[in-house]
Amino acid sequence: MSKANRIKINRQNAASSAEIAPTGMSPALKKALIILAVVVAVLGAAAILVLSALKKNGTLKRHADAIIVDGVTYKASDVDYYYNMYYRSLYNTAYTYSQYGLNAYNIDFTKSLFKQAYTTDSDDDGNPDYATWGDFVLHQAIESFTSYVYLENEAKAAGFLEQDGVSEQIDRSVQQAVASAKAEAEKNDVSFLTFLRFYYGETVTEESYEAATRRESIATYYGNSLYRGLEIEDRAVKEEYTDNAVNYDTVTYRTFSVTVDLPKHVDADGKEYSDDVTKEEDNKKLTEVTLAIKEAIADVKTEAEFEAAAAAVNRKDGDAETKTYSTLHENASYSSLQSSEQTQLFADDTKPGDTFVNTADNVVSVYFFISRETNHYPTRAFRHILLMSDEKDEAVAARAEELLARWKNEGATEEGFAALARENTEDVGSMLQGGLIEHNGTGSVVSEISDWLFADARKPGDTEIIFSDSYGYHVCYYVGEEDMEYWQVLADGTLRGDKYDELTEEIQNRHSYRVLDGMSRIK
Repeated sequence: MSKANRIKINRQNAASSAEIAPTGMSPALKKALIILAVVVAVLGAAAILVLSALKKNGTLKRHADAIIVDGVTYKASDVDYYYNMYYRSLYNTAYTYSQYGLNAYNIDFTKSLFKQAYTTDSDDDGNPDYATWGDFVLHQAIESFTSYVYLENEAKAAGFLEQDGVSEQIDRSVQQAVASAKAEAEKNDVSFLTFLRFYYGETVTEESYEAATRRESIATYYGNSLYRGLEIEDRAVKEEYTDNAVNYDTVTYRTFSVTVDLPKHVDADGKEYSDDVTKEEDNKKLTEVTLAIKEAIADVKTEAEFEAAAAAVNRKDGDAETKTYSTLHENASYSSLQSSEQTQLFADDTKPGDTFVNTADNVVSVYFFISRETNHYPTRAFRHILLMSDEKDEAVAARAEELLARWKNEGATEEGFAALARENTEDVGSMLQGGLIEHNGTGSVVSEISDWLFADARKPGDTEIIFSDSYGYHVCYYVGEEDMEYWQVLADGTLRGDKYDELTEEIQNRHSYRVLDGMSRIK
């Protein structure tokens, strides 16, 4: 089971976060629903004709024994569900690239993937890992299916489903996934079954979709519980941060660039050419522009002075007085920067007000360093009751107001809010915890909540109804600052993720599967 296909979990909050899918769906399933809406819109009625033509093959898949996992035999249709999910994801990516004139995979989607050579990755001998694209997608499908079954079996053996509230949480997760899929089907003006079969193939039924969703929910929640239960020593967290601070710190800076117009060098026949002489001429002009810019920023000490220098270099006749000539980059991570930017902006001796100039090709880039954020501040916790809505809705807003009023009338305690969240929240990931979301840093949750959570005047017991474009209405209760600082959360997440990867390897080794002849029905 490759890392790419293990059950993925949120490394900061494990069970849930206000910034991830509140429905409790697996990341793969949520992605499937998002992609499906796009694909349905693209292909429309053509898909119905294809599904009708494949009806006979679908019947064969439902009856063909395809794989034995932990001694239990499963049908080709069980794996075909994931094959189609990966297929449609592949198609959607290729379609997106095609809008820009690019061919992402060199695949002809009007033909079987099992008749098209797979040439993307190679092994050490230079041979393709898979003979065809069909083999590649089928392998991903088998990996996903078996990983879910393995964790489902582990959960059942551990008595996980008998733990207080777990079955209820999983039931609500499945109900919300089904409701979300039905809503997407209605939005695209197709029946629920047509919607499912377009993405998951001609063998899927409403019952099999719900069963697959339940298996994924069990596996995901059990994986989350294993993740939360891992023991990470404080000493190891400190060492991780000390050794790899650039992975956890961020920088804030301003920048502007100047594109130098270099002359075209053409020969007697009008063809462009380049030689040592032309390169020297180009370098001379680039050096002149670079030196002029360095002189322009030589005395810059503040952001305002940097912006004035950017305007002096770039202003054109007719520009509005209010135009900004430099760009502010806040909380940029080390990995998001180019190598030269990493070296300069993350250097130990770089201090606020420092400037840098880099020249690459015919572009001169100028930087003004503002600050380096080491995330040495206390994290904050809050509880929320999520009422999902794609857009602002008076009825949903009224229900949020009603819940908040009910809480106030019943004593306005944190315990009372937690009880109300367990009864009403649509974030099944935090339902059992009474809507509790812990260990938050600035920007770790949706911006609307983050701004409220980290407001200077915020105090324990504060409440607010917040609408976010991502999920809907959040009835929020501020719990307070925590003992853990955000750098610790980030470093702990890395170590915990590594340990979880090791654990899933152990789980893999405790289970096995064997492919049967019926797998050939997937084609």
